[in-house]
Amino acid sequence: MGIRILGPVEMWVWVPILICFIILSAFAGSGPNGLHLVPSDPANPTTARGVLGIGALAAGLVVTYASISMDYSLSLRADMNRPLFGLCLWLSFLVSIAAPVMLGASLAYSARDIPAWSEALDTSIGSLINYIYASHGGNFGRFLTVLLSLSVLSNMSPTFYSFGLTIQTGLPFRGLRLVPRPIWPILGFAITLPLAIVGASAFAATLTNFLALIGYWASFYSGVILFDHLLLRRGDFSTYDPSAWNDWSRLPWGAAAVVASICSLGVIVPSMDQIYFTGPIADKVGDLGFELGFIVTGVVYVPLRLLERHVSGR
Repeated sequence: MGIRILGPVEMWVWVPILICFIILSAFAGSGPNGLHLVPSDPANPTTARGVLGIGALAAGLVVTYASISMDYSLSLRADMNRPLFGLCLWLSFLVSIAAPVMLGASLAYSARDIPAWSEALDTSIGSLINYIYASHGGNFGRFLTVLLSLSVLSNMSPTFYSFGLTIQTGLPFRGLRLVPRPIWPILGFAITLPLAIVGASAFAATLTNFLALIGYWASFYSGVILFDHLLLRRGDFSTYDPSAWNDWSRLPWGAAAVVASICSLGVIVPSMDQIYFTGPIADKVGDLGFELGFIVTGVVYVPLRLLERHVSGR
């Protein structure tokens, strides 16, 4: 039932958000007091370390969709053109993430020699956006700030919806599956709210740290899924048994995936480049936690899964 409401909402909620970004670009303008190229600072050159750091954040933002994609693709026709569907999905991520990120980077880069922008940016990117809106649009601009801030609901809603589905399929106790599904998103919100209140005072740093951690988890998940599908199953979808989704006696133990993920921590931790910790590998070349975690997880998983399948027969 929830998808019948969430689907149409997500289908159209991007329209006012896009309008807000277009107006923001127009208000920012171009030239010395708007979006412009700032002479490079030799003391702060672009480095591979910085680029890899952005890549780790992007992984945490994009790759994790794979773990909940089935919650929304179920409403599509089974005979839908797969390459077309994949292309549409790829374009949706490219446009919806690349464009706002480039706009945000342009605003932050231009703020380096615009004192008012720089002062607002020192508080947060939200303060900079609000300054640009309010200085050109007055109360209307402040309304756009509020509207844009509410757009975060369009990202949170699918997450909480999927939380309600995932926790029911992952619980080993059948009795808990009888709990009405709306209870689980409410529980997830209750857990998230105090954490959000605590992190609100340092929103950018909190979000960056969280996305990085999610990105490292994504390396576990994608490593197991892709190596299992491409190497062990030879890319054959007929080897999957959808009817076993809620039958624990027919599902794999999962021990191979867990052990492989734990083993990959041995290379992820030295490759982390975060505010709270920088590993020796990351200190030399930048954040390679996602890339190395993906490879190590997959390489370790394959032989362990073969052993698990031999022992368990699943």
